[in-house]
Amino acid sequence: MQKAHAINLGTIDLEHVTQIWVRFGDSPYCLDTTGAIDTHDPLDRVGGPYRITSYVESDGDKWFLFAVVDSHFPSHDLVRGDSWEGAYETYIDWAADHRNIVIDENEIDDYRDGDDNRCNWTSSGTPVDTESIKGAEVTLEKIVTA
Repeated sequence: MQKAHAINLGTIDLEHVTQIWVRFGDSPYCLDTTGAIDTHDPLDRVGGPYRITSYVESDGDKWFLFAVVDSHFPSHDLVRGDSWEGAYETYIDWAADHRNIVIDENEIDDYRDGDDNRCNWTSSGTPVDTESIKGAEVTLEKIVTA
């Protein structure tokens, strides 16, 4: 059995990348910038590869898949990071602008009800609802370039 080697990929320029393949357990996920791969949502029940909607560029050697699970077919987003916590912080900063998780200032007290504090904050101080955000580390399988 060959020993796995770590490779520092640096910044990934999606202008030249056509596909990024990762694996979560037995399930393949693919970010396809060309539309050439027929991807599905996990609840389609037709099997993978499953669709990755967006790639959030960040520093780090690990790969994470995040989703705001607010429907049967949530968008899955790929994030790089050195740790789950770092990738999570990067994701909520990005998701505040792209995934409708920002809490209106007039409703913030509803999110701080007793012990059930569903309110979190981005690095810029924006209040966000993070209750339905799920994330996990995934394994990078391959990156295909044009």
